[in-house]
Amino acid sequence: MNLDRLFESLDALDGAVSTSTLRTYRRAVRSFAGVCATESGKIFPASECNLLRWITSLSETCRPVTIRGYLVSLRTVHSVMQWPWMGEAISIQHALRKQHRQYGSAQRQALGITHEMRDAMIDATDPSSLEVAMHRALVRTGYETLFRGAELRALEVGGLSRRPDGGYDIHLRQSKTDQAWSGFWTVVSSTCAELLDTWITRAGLDSGYVFLQCRQDQYLPKPLSSKAHRIIYRALAARAGFSKEAVARIGTHSMRVGCAQDMVRHGYSLAQIMRRGNWSSSEMVARYTEATALKPMF
Repeated sequence: MNLDRLFESLDALDGAVSTSTLRTYRRAVRSFAGVCATESGKIFPASECNLLRWITSLSETCRPVTIRGYLVSLRTVHSVMQWPWMGEAISIQHALRKQHRQYGSAQRQALGITHEMRDAMIDATDPSSLEVAMHRALVRTGYETLFRGAELRALEVGGLSRRPDGGYDIHLRQSKTDQAWSGFWTVVSSTCAELLDTWITRAGLDSGYVFLQCRQDQYLPKPLSSKAHRIIYRALAARAGFSKEAVARIGTHSMRVGCAQDMVRHGYSLAQIMRRGNWSSSEMVARYTEATALKPMF
């Protein structure tokens, strides 16, 4: 089947699934097609042999959990197209088990940026430029909301409502755990609101996304990209004097991880942490905070 026609079929899912999920499906299709294209041009439906080739190729650069994610995406594509799926074959399962035994199944955890680290990153900036005003607001808002990277970048000016204490009520239209678009509310402090106000006022924003593509004193009305988001965090961390090893572990979820760890240190309950971070399962909270929750025995 022509890949363009396949992508057209996947695009018909727009609105039923999130944009990021559609991107994931496309990425899996392109990856599989790049490895398993044949002279006859027949790629789909995926054969057992080609799936094994793909897993072997992915294992050179991907962790086992990432490979399983790719397979889930490709299986969904096959379901949408009503194609048979060979991913449950015993040879495929053995190949996956082999990867897990060889490399382990744990994901690489992003470095948690605690409130002390957050403040050091903000203090290391020169707030004179428009670009830095956005960076400062991004760091503080990312920490206080515990939003996932994509959620933080999707925040809109219209989602901010002033509170009597000077902070903001923040409404997120959709999150990873809210595919029904019922929305999620959280709050940020007056300190965070001041940083947001400085950026929004200087940029002259009255609608659209809060965090944009920005260079020095100019910005484009386009949302910040995942790559630029990560680069901003790492650049600020390096300027604040973090080690190279620490900087390399920083990702767009680092504020979320760090705030969850801080909440554990300060005695918040699991229910409070799950509500604040918009988690639907305690498993992810436990993984984010596992090192924090452990204390040495006497």
